Amino acid sequence: MGKIIFYLAASLDGFLADENGGVDWLEPFQKESYDYGYTDFLKTIGTVLSGSKTYEQAKDFPDGWNFPGTKSYIFTSRDIDTGGREDIVIWRDGVGELADALRSEPKDIWLLGGAALAANFFNEGLVDELILTQIPVVLGKGKPMFEGIDRQLSLQLQSLEQFPNGVVQMVHKL
Repeated sequence: MGKIIFYLAASLDGFLADENGGVDWLEPFQKESYDYGYTDFLKTIGTVLSGSKTYEQAKDFPDGWNFPGTKSYIFTSRDIDTGGREDIVIWRDGVGELADALRSEPKDIWLLGGAALAANFFNEGLVDELILTQIPVVLGKGKPMFEGIDRQLSLQLQSLEQFPNGVVQMVHKL
């Protein structure tokens, strides 16, 4: 049975991106010899869930929207270009119906973001795990990691890993 995992990187002050949506501040940490467990994490994932803005930004990265062997659901009310890819589904309905269907799959589900989509999943009680890779950078302002959550969330720390470059990764169960 698949778990829904909100896996993300955020600044020390809780931002996913700078105020313009940029993530350039992550680059120095991506060039190091650590992948922060990303490769192993991807092996456990069968489905990726994303908002349209996150999808549109990520598809322009050097590797593009590249999650081999996974199906992606892009939540949007807009018409967006998927390049005709059969592994990408535009989803215009609610989160609960899809979450229930995906949980019957053998692999986990990556709730990629953004914050508004994640809030919908958190508000419905659908997130099983939060993996936060905290980057030792203070942005001061930007796109917050949590936005629109309408209830208190109690998390249980399952593991914590500190890297020599100051990055800290925490795994929480909800």
